Amino acid sequence: MILAVIAYFLTFYLVMKIKNKHKQKEICFPLLKMTKTGITFFSYDEHKINIQNMKTMQIGDVLYLRTTEKLIIISNVKNVKIYEDFVQFTSCGQTKILFDCLDFFRYFAIDICSKQFNLSKIKQTAILDLMNNNFDIKSSALAQRYINIIKNILNIHIDNEKVIIKPNRFKFSFVVTYMVNNKIKRVNIRQTL
Repeated sequence: MILAVIAYFLTFYLVMKIKNKHKQKEICFPLLKMTKTGITFFSYDEHKINIQNMKTMQIGDVLYLRTTEKLIIISNVKNVKIYEDFVQFTSCGQTKILFDCLDFFRYFAIDICSKQFNLSKIKQTAILDLMNNNFDIKSSALAQRYINIIKNILNIHIDNEKVIIKPNRFKFSFVVTYMVNNKIKRVNIRQTL
C-alpha cells in the first residue's frame, strides 16, 4: 500500500514537472497605443488574447474576429492558434488591431504626466483588459475605472473634439498633452496644497 501511494505521488510530480516544462511561454504586450481606429503596437513576439464567443478567420497575415455586433481586424500576424477561448499569434512588427473605439479612444490617446502620480501602467492595463473583454468598453471594468479616474478625479472631460480640463479637488498638478485638428496641445494644471 505504501509503495502504491509513493508511486502515485512520484507519478503526479513527474507529470506536473513535464507539463510545466512544455508549457508555452506567454509574453506580455509591449507599449499599446490607442488611436481612433484601434490599438497599435510593435512586436516580434507571441501574444495571446481572450476571445469568448467570437468567430475567427485568417486571410494571409490578417486575422478577422467577429462577434454578433462588431468586427475586429488584427493585421500583420502569423502562426495563429485558437484554443480554449484564446487566440495566440506572433506579431510581425507593427501590428494594428482595428475596431470601433471612436466613442472612448480620446481618453486613452491623451498623455498625462505628473510628479505626484503615474497613470501609464494603469492605462496599459486598461487597454489590455479591453482587449481581453472582446474589445467592449462596457465589459471591461478596468477600462471604465481608468476613464472614471480621468473624469472624476482629474476633472478632464472629453466631448467630441473638445477637451475640457479644470482644476481638481485633490490638488493634483499635471500636464496633459493631446492632439486636436492635427495640432498638439499642452495644458499645465498647477495646484498648491
